[in-house]
Amino acid sequence: MLQQTRVSAVIPYYLRWLSSFPTVASLANATEEQVNERWAGLGFYRRARYLHEGAKHVVAEHGGVFPTERAALLKIPGVGPYTAGAVASICFGDPTPAVDGNVLRVLSRVTGVCASAKGRYLTHFGQELAGALYEDFPPGVKPGDFNQALMEVGATYCAPRGSGVDPRDPLAAGGFYLSTQLAGDVEEYLAAGGEAEALRALARRCACGVCCEKGGNGVLKFLDGVLAAGCDGAAAHRLLPLEAPKKGKRDEVRRVAVLADPEGKMLLGRRRKGGLLEGQWEFPSFVSDTRLAKDGGGGKDAGEWESTEEGRRDGLDGLLGAILPFADEAGKGGRKVLGGEIVHVFTHVRHFLTVETGAPTGDLTVVPPEGEGGEHEAYEWLSKEELEGRGVTSAIKKILKAIDGGGGKKRKAGEKLSKR
Repeated sequence: MLQQTRVSAVIPYYLRWLSSFPTVASLANATEEQVNERWAGLGFYRRARYLHEGAKHVVAEHGGVFPTERAALLKIPGVGPYTAGAVASICFGDPTPAVDGNVLRVLSRVTGVCASAKGRYLTHFGQELAGALYEDFPPGVKPGDFNQALMEVGATYCAPRGSGVDPRDPLAAGGFYLSTQLAGDVEEYLAAGGEAEALRALARRCACGVCCEKGGNGVLKFLDGVLAAGCDGAAAHRLLPLEAPKKGKRDEVRRVAVLADPEGKMLLGRRRKGGLLEGQWEFPSFVSDTRLAKDGGGGKDAGEWESTEEGRRDGLDGLLGAILPFADEAGKGGRKVLGGEIVHVFTHVRHFLTVETGAPTGDLTVVPPEGEGGEHEAYEWLSKEELEGRGVTSAIKKILKAIDGGGGKKRKAGEKLSKR
C-alpha cells in the first residue's frame, strides 16, 4: 500500500484491510470482488491483484507461513528486489539490501554516478553497491536498522533539496559525498587555465557504461549543470541523481453513459485484466478524441486532438446497441447530456468525461462481449449498494457526485477541444 501512496493516506485503508483479511489464508480465500472493495480508492489496482495472488502463492507453496529469506520472497507475485529486501531485513534480520528511491539518491551522490534514479544503470549499480555493504557487515548491527537508516538519511539530510554540506548530515560530516567534491574539481580545472568547452569534450568521450543514459550522456548533463551553478558544491549535490525524462501524458475525451433500469439499477462493465483499472467496474464509455500532452497538462507542448474513426456520438450509440440490442433507445440517442465536464487524472492518461444519462426501456437483457475486443469482459445491472460492494473507484464517485449535484467542472481557459 505504501508503494505510490503516502503513509497518512494509507492508514485507514490498512486498518480496514487487516480487519477483513487478518491472515494470509483469509486473503487467499477472498474473492476478487472482496479484494477490490477493500482496496477501492487507493488507485494502482494491480497492487491489490498482486497481494491477492501473493497470498495464494504463500498458502500453496509455504502452507500459509510467510517465507523469511530474500530468495523465497522474490518468487511471490508482485514482490521485487526492494520489497523482498525490506521485508527480509526489517522483519527477519536477513543481511540483504533494501534499495528504494531515497537510498539510490544517497548512493548516486556518494559515488558521483551521473544517472537518473529511474534509469536501469543506477538501479542495477545501486543494488550491487548496496549489496557490497554487507560483505564486511559489522557484528551487532541489525540489517533492518541499517537499511532504514539509509532510507532515513535519503528522506531527510540527503533529500532532493539537501546541500551535502550540512554538518548534521553524517555523510557530509564524514566527507563521503563525491557529488560536492566534483564541483570543486571542475573549479580547480578552470582556475588552472582549462576551458569549459574542453571539459565538455572530455565528458563526451566518457564511456563508463554506467553514467550514460539512453538518449544522452549523464556526465555531460551533470557537467553543464555544475558550470551553470558556478561550480557550487551544494548545487552540484542537488543535481544528482539526474532527473528522469518525463513521459508524456495522453489525453482522452470519453463519453460516458449512465443508464438506469426501472428499478434504478445502473449498467456497468468490468474491465479486462492486463490493462488500466483491471477488474474494476465502471460505466460504459467511448473514447472520442485523443492527444499527446507532453507537459502533462495540455498547453503549448500538447499535440493536436484526433478523433476516433467510429465518430463521437455514433461510437457510444454503437457500443450500447451491442450490449443491449433489444432495448428501446439504448444505443440510438435518447440520453441527456450532463452539464459541465469531469476531469480525472491517472499517472499517464487524463480523462475528460462527458456524462450522458438515460432510462432505456424494453428488453434490458445484457449480451456478453464476444472475444477479447473492447475494454470490458462482462456487464451487469447494479444498484448503488451493490456497486459499493464491488469497490468504487474515485472516477465513479466523481460521476455519481456530478449526477447528484447537477454537473461536473467546466474546462479551464485554453482547454477547449477542437471540433467537439
